[in-house]
Amino acid sequence: MSTDNTKWMDEKQKMVTVKLYPSKREYEKINYNFDPYDNKDAYEAEVKNCTMTWNLPDISLREAQVFAEPIRISHPDQCVSLYAGDSFVGNTSWADQMEMFWEYPVYTEAGKDARMMRRRITEEKGLIASYE
Repeated sequence: MSTDNTKWMDEKQKMVTVKLYPSKREYEKINYNFDPYDNKDAYEAEVKNCTMTWNLPDISLREAQVFAEPIRISHPDQCVSLYAGDSFVGNTSWADQMEMFWEYPVYTEAGKDARMMRRRITEEKGLIASYE
């Protein structure tokens, strides 16, 4: 059951889009082959070509986060973004979340285990809050 301040996370959306953006290596290849200043359209087309997209109809943002978290964990250095319709919901890479934003919510058992491990490490180092 959600708390009042996260109730919106459980509201069904007509469409939630999850995007896995290119890896650093893929961006290096794109930047080598396409100059975004000389040919912005070709550059953006190649980024889109290297972006994996899932369209999830009739799903809540919380359910979409459950769907996206294993993708984030298995591609820790790549950004995974969520969009509700045309509205940007948020993104961060799994590596950044575990390094800087470990207090952000997680949605799967694997995410909970990783966050608990990160919390133990931060407690050992005497850190009391993430970067925010």
